[in-house]
Amino acid sequence: MKVRRTDGITETWTPGDTGHRFHATARIEDRLVTLQEGHGPGGRQTRYRSVRISNRQDQASAVLVAEEVGGAWRVCLPQDKLARVFRRFPIRTSYSLPINLILDAPLDVDPERQHVSLATRNKQLLNSCLTSIASAVDFASVEGWRSWHLLAEVGSVPAVFTDEPGERSWWQEELGKVAGRLASMPLVETPLRRLPAKTSGNTPAADFPVPRLVGAFGEDETALDRVWPLVELAPILFT
Repeated sequence: MKVRRTDGITETWTPGDTGHRFHATARIEDRLVTLQEGHGPGGRQTRYRSVRISNRQDQASAVLVAEEVGGAWRVCLPQDKLARVFRRFPIRTSYSLPINLILDAPLDVDPERQHVSLATRNKQLLNSCLTSIASAVDFASVEGWRSWHLLAEVGSVPAVFTDEPGERSWWQEELGKVAGRLASMPLVETPLRRLPAKTSGNTPAADFPVPRLVGAFGEDETALDRVWPLVELAPILFT
C-alpha cells in the first residue's frame, strides 16, 4: 500500500507472511510489516511487528505492535485518539478506553460505528478480548520487547466513554478483573527476580515506596528518585 503524505514523501507499506504459533495456551499470529519512507539516499526503512493474540476459537483478539529500534523490538503504544475497539475497522468512540492494546472481534455494531452494545454475544466476544490482554503482556515480556510493561496499564473507565451507567459499570468490572490478573503475574522487576504486585498467603510480592513520612494520602514530601537509593541500601526489604 502506498500513501502520499502532505510533505510530498511517499510511504510504502509492505506486509510479510503471517507466522502462527502458540504462547502457552494462547494462539499467536505474528506478521512483519515494512515501511519505506521515500526512496534513494534520503529514504528510510522501518520494520514493525503486528501481533494478534487470542485464547479462544471466536476470533476475538488483543492486538499489539512493536517497532524495530537499534536491532531490538520496542512496544508501540496506540495514539491517544486511536480507537481501542475494532470490528476490522475502528469503533470511533472507544479511544477513551483506558488500555494500551487494541481489542478486535466480530462484534455487532451500529451502522455509524459509534457504539458497541453490550448484548450477550458482544459481551462474550469482549470478554475473550480482555482475557487475552494478560497473554499479550506475558508474550511481550518473554520476547524481551522494550517498554513491554506499559502494556499492563489499565485505568478507570471515564464517563465520556459511554452515556449508559450500566455499560460503564460492566466495563469497569471487567477491566478490574484484567487488572487483578495482571497484578498476580510476576511482572515487577526487583533485585531478586520478577514478582507479582499482589499475592495471597506468604508468597513474595513486590511493593512500592511512597515518598512521604505519614499517611497513604496527601502530597509527597520528597522526590521518588531520592527514595530509591535508600531502599537499595536496605537488603531486608528484598527478602
